[in-house]
Amino acid sequence: MENTEKWVEKYKETMDKNKPSEKLMEQTLELMKHEIDSQRKGKKKC
Repeated sequence: MENTEKWVEKYKETMDKNKPSEKLMEQTLELMKHEIDSQRKGKKKC
């Protein structure tokens, strides 16, 4: 358990150091939304 906690702390530190750009996050979210929408449309066709 302790090892996991240490790993999470290290991971958080790393993420803080190289924060992904806002634009990249937005693009990822848009892509996910698009994927979900296309999946919903695909289900409706069936």
